[in-house]
Amino acid sequence: MRKSIIYIFVFALNVILASPASAEDYLKSGQEYYKKGQYDLAIADLNKAIELNPRDAGIYGWRGSAYSAKGQYDLAIADHNTAIELNPKYAVAYGHRGVAYAHKDRYDLAIADYNTAIELNPKYAHAYYHLAFAYHKKNDKKKAKSALSNAISIEPAIIDKRAEYLDRPTASKKFYAEQLIALSQYVTVPSALLAKARGLSGEVAASTDIQDIPDFKSSPRNNDLAVIIGIENYQGLPKSDYSKSDAGIVRDYLKALGFQERNMEFITDDKATFSSIKKTIETWLPNRVKKDSRVFIYYSGHGAPAIKSGDAYIVPFDGDPNYLEDTGYPLKRLYDKLGKLQVAEVTVVLDSCFSGAGGRSVLAKGARPLVMMADITTIPSNMAILSATQGSQISTSSPEKGHGVFTYYFLKALKEGKKNISEIYEYIKPLVEDEAKQLNVQQSPSVSPDAEKLKGKFILRR
Repeated sequence: MRKSIIYIFVFALNVILASPASAEDYLKSGQEYYKKGQYDLAIADLNKAIELNPRDAGIYGWRGSAYSAKGQYDLAIADHNTAIELNPKYAVAYGHRGVAYAHKDRYDLAIADYNTAIELNPKYAHAYYHLAFAYHKKNDKKKAKSALSNAISIEPAIIDKRAEYLDRPTASKKFYAEQLIALSQYVTVPSALLAKARGLSGEVAASTDIQDIPDFKSSPRNNDLAVIIGIENYQGLPKSDYSKSDAGIVRDYLKALGFQERNMEFITDDKATFSSIKKTIETWLPNRVKKDSRVFIYYSGHGAPAIKSGDAYIVPFDGDPNYLEDTGYPLKRLYDKLGKLQVAEVTVVLDSCFSGAGGRSVLAKGARPLVMMADITTIPSNMAILSATQGSQISTSSPEKGHGVFTYYFLKALKEGKKNISEIYEYIKPLVEDEAKQLNVQQSPSVSPDAEKLKGKFILRR
């Protein structure tokens, strides 16, 4: 009798051990792997959980979070979409989808998701925190401060909680560091945490003074237009370090100065082809300007000289320095087209160089850098050109600051209260020269016409 009981017990135990795991088992193991930072293993178990229970919104939510941790934001968004379809009241899925959208710089969608998450769960402190950062990125400081205040009132230790994410093995470390740095202007963040965040984000304290977009208290400039071009990653050419991010922050400053987003063309990397630049300068711009318009043009990227003529060219994403006449956009043509606009003023800011000697310039194979550039042209009286360099100099960037040296001091001048191109030039010239010397480079900004003739005109900050 005793043997029979033992056999029955062993048989039952074997059946239990041999039984396949349930969806809940795989979900729990996936969660444990996720918490340990083993995201591939987490996804593998969550896949099995979904096979067993494809109607569980929570499983999709966890897998979406694992995809986000790996930097696979499109897959994360797809999983959160499914989770929301299965459970439209799943606040966390909206919050996490918002974070994935934010990683892709789609802040309008992120804000919509955070607000929905908060409607579903008014005590969702982390949604308020992310909402604060999204509003900051949209340059709405009032709403950013309000959202962060709500987050802190719900969870007083939320800054410390969010700082814990800096230690997690995720692809989002830099993003979370950027959040902490940005939101430190609204609330006190312990200096040790701020230093840690700056280290992870690649920033240093010196560069954060321009990263925080000022509130210029500017009135809307409804008739003014801007074209911002930044090309960092080229098709078959060396990178132009920081050109894309420099263009992005210039755009943010222009918004703060009152330029309306509908009146701005922002073109970067593979979007900045020859045809795109030509269309923007020669069609989009003339079709939109009015007689009282003030036009602002910013370009950061490679320049190049034509070997025979010495003419300077902007190098588009698909440009080839060996065939500039066919693939480059000539500065002469740029100034000619801008000069024909029936507008009040045109301001051109160039963080590039055109000698082919290095920095933000390239050269045809086998050619030598040009010592002198051919005379560009006589510019009309309503145009001012502020350029990063003179003659054969190169426009350099600072790894320490994470910006082109010229663009960094251009924005710093605006933030320090310089209002027009003349004041900006006089402010940045010695600073750029000194910074360039520390980088073993000779670089001196130039302005045309002469700074004296520009005084009181070409006002950016009112």
